[in-house]
Amino acid sequence: MTPQQARQQARRETGPGPRVDFFGVSDPWEVPEGWLEEYQRRMWGLARHPAAFAFLRNVTLREDVVPFIQSTVLLLHKLGGLTIVDAENFSQHWLAPFRSPDDDGVIEGVYSATWPTEHSPLTSAITCSDGLSSASLRARALADALEQVPFIAPLQRRLSATIAVLRRVHTDDTLREALDAAEDTDDLDRVLRDAVTADEAIAFPDLQGPETVLRSAHAELQRLGELAPDAPDPEDLLMLAAFFNTDDEQSALTAEVIDLVGETVQARLQADEAPADAEEVRDRVTRFVDSLLADGRTGELRRWVGASFRWQVRALGAPEGSFPMVPDLDQVRSALAGGTYGDAADARPETGDPHDELARLIGLSSVKQQVEALVAELRWTERRRAAGVRVGSPTRHALFLGGPGTAKTTVARLISRIYRDLGVLESGHLVEVSRDDLVAEHIGGTAQLVKAKVEEAFGGVLFIDEAYSLTPKDSGNDFGKEAVATLLKLMEDHRDRFVVIAAGYRKEMNDFLRANSGLASRFPLTIDFPDYSDSELLQILAASADDMGMVVSEDFVARFAEMIPSPRPEGFGNGRWVRNLLEASLGHQAVRINPETASDEEIRTLIAEDLPRKQRRGPAEHQQGDRDPVAELEELTGLEPVKHRVRMLSAELKAGELRRRAGLQVQEPSRHLVFVGNPGTAKTTVARILARIYQSAGILDHGHLVEVSRADLVGQYVGHTAPRTMDKVHEALGGVLFIDEAYTLAQGSSGGADFGKEAIDTLLKLMEDHRQDLVVIVAGYSHLMAEFLDSNPGLASRFPTTLDFPDYDDDQLVEIFRSIAIGAGLELAEGTEDAVRALMPTPRPNGFGNGRAVRNAFEAALSRQALRVVELPEATTEEIRILRPEDIGS
Repeated sequence: MTPQQARQQARRETGPGPRVDFFGVSDPWEVPEGWLEEYQRRMWGLARHPAAFAFLRNVTLREDVVPFIQSTVLLLHKLGGLTIVDAENFSQHWLAPFRSPDDDGVIEGVYSATWPTEHSPLTSAITCSDGLSSASLRARALADALEQVPFIAPLQRRLSATIAVLRRVHTDDTLREALDAAEDTDDLDRVLRDAVTADEAIAFPDLQGPETVLRSAHAELQRLGELAPDAPDPEDLLMLAAFFNTDDEQSALTAEVIDLVGETVQARLQADEAPADAEEVRDRVTRFVDSLLADGRTGELRRWVGASFRWQVRALGAPEGSFPMVPDLDQVRSALAGGTYGDAADARPETGDPHDELARLIGLSSVKQQVEALVAELRWTERRRAAGVRVGSPTRHALFLGGPGTAKTTVARLISRIYRDLGVLESGHLVEVSRDDLVAEHIGGTAQLVKAKVEEAFGGVLFIDEAYSLTPKDSGNDFGKEAVATLLKLMEDHRDRFVVIAAGYRKEMNDFLRANSGLASRFPLTIDFPDYSDSELLQILAASADDMGMVVSEDFVARFAEMIPSPRPEGFGNGRWVRNLLEASLGHQAVRINPETASDEEIRTLIAEDLPRKQRRGPAEHQQGDRDPVAELEELTGLEPVKHRVRMLSAELKAGELRRRAGLQVQEPSRHLVFVGNPGTAKTTVARILARIYQSAGILDHGHLVEVSRADLVGQYVGHTAPRTMDKVHEALGGVLFIDEAYTLAQGSSGGADFGKEAIDTLLKLMEDHRQDLVVIVAGYSHLMAEFLDSNPGLASRFPTTLDFPDYDDDQLVEIFRSIAIGAGLELAEGTEDAVRALMPTPRPNGFGNGRAVRNAFEAALSRQALRVVELPEATTEEIRILRPEDIGS
């Protein structure tokens, strides 16, 4: 019995409370005592929410239940991936306290999940409304409700991402207007997907809709399939699910999956050998599941089950209420409780000689030498012990230092298997974690997370990527230090049960070691991973292309070699950079050739033309949405001088493109801008629109906006500022970097050394290095921005254009208030606009908030209206939707 199975057996014997199995997310979660009671109390507390009646009432709920509780619970279900509470469906379990006593539709078993296959889960939740309240108001209500859910450690990262998106579409002017203007569900879904940041999509891929779900599940299955030999690949699972699924509607492959895996699955289903093929895949599934169980890799098994189900649901286009069939969930749950998935219980650990695999890796000669020296030392230790020499058990924990894409994770996996073969470790599996897996956001949660991951790594290696992020220097009350202290204790208490490998950049890892006096002694072994040479990168290119079944032409290789940066920039992606460039080339090839007429050889061959170019793209490429950004600008209230300048910029871009097409030489002006004006004058909104104008014109690839302030760029110790500034600039490449209150970079801090000027110097260099794919907009008060431009001789020349944002007049502020109210599904009673106008100070004080002040006034009015209507003997829906003069503050 594995340690994991022993713990499960102990839990069953002691009779714990509810246990939630989050397949695809984490190990089982023991529901803390009192959690459900606290959850119910907080949900009942939402009864007075201003948008409490913006959602449709479900007839299965008690009459006194706030209608949007059902949407909240269903969103929680989606966060869990594939969620089981003991033997009950998660959403049904937590919904039970709110069900009507007349509803006898109790769902037994675990197969009651509904799976939306057309839209983001947020779309499904927001569209469950009365059709009269605004979508942004419903988004705010759902965010408020989700924030009331007591802490659920395995879901917290997904929950935070979901809340962030809901908040963004309610508070961001551009997104809110687009959301409320959505004409149908597809339009609303597009706005919600566009609002998701890259980090949020990583935390919860479902937020970007079914196509992202499909691709993330496909990638996860491929990655997890490497854990055992002869693992079923995504095509195998799809073939098996479709073969045993008798519903023709569910068996039809979606267009997205056909693009991913071709028509291979359909051909296998139609072949005479299909029955034998399906049985052989079923056996491989059994062997794969049992091999993970035998290695104690229950966490990976849960993630594989979740990815498998998500893959099938999207790939088969399964309708609401259906449930995928591969693997058999009852068998998985039974096996996790103790036993095997099927008859093939003799699954063996990963085979193959890890030494040979290490030797075959490209480059890394110094790494290979250190690993072989470590192996020799281990063997000699055993020889001495066998000869009667008293030798201790030296610490095997290690630091891996180097940039991204240098095979650190691959080498860690091989070392874990080498340790297993030498008898140092029992199973030799690898558990990969980052800060998010170890650090909680509340007191007491961090130690539990670290302990759970360490227990999962027993018998293998715990690999902590970017370990230095556990000890940030710019955060006082941070739980990362608690994670380090807990880890050190567990490393001491279980020194022979697992190995820790911590990885990251050399400088940052040195800071990490200094953060706790016990760290350096626990990690006696350091292995440096150098950047790959040009020739090694070309070898990686050839190997990666060969793995894909592709051929790279000579001209492709020659142009690729020219694109390798020299010297390497900080944070260069190495092998990851090669793979990203190769995948981008595949996308360009798909545009270049016609699959209907191209030969197999043409489809398999990449030529130089397929490589991405650094120069501009055509003006019609990669546009975000269908709306004309210039037209969006015209719809904004006021800002006539700003609109005029932006019209001129847009006209210059179009004229430049016409000259270029005519073969004339075009002088490229600086696109960086200065925005001056008081707060709340739509500077951020205009910056976002400008980013899309630049993208539409082909100046920028993506047209996204990265908004930062001094705190995002300036560090608190020597050497900290430049990396922070670089990270934000790299995040903004292909779009606009918007620096609010930029003048604070030049003002210095109140005490000690200030690194704001270092941020400016770093920014200027990066603006020069990335002049073709970056626009910087700096914003702030007029007189302070003038001082900012004078603080460094390189600033004024980099920012030749200034846009002045005037304060709004009273009529414009009232119009903004009216637009916000209409967007929230509210009406203004007679006299309300006059009450709003009376709030506006004359003359305007310095730093007047303009639109921001209006939004604050609207939020305050909502609170006053809520207090007023709940005191009415009988508040009608019509009254709830009216703002009256008495709701406006004085």
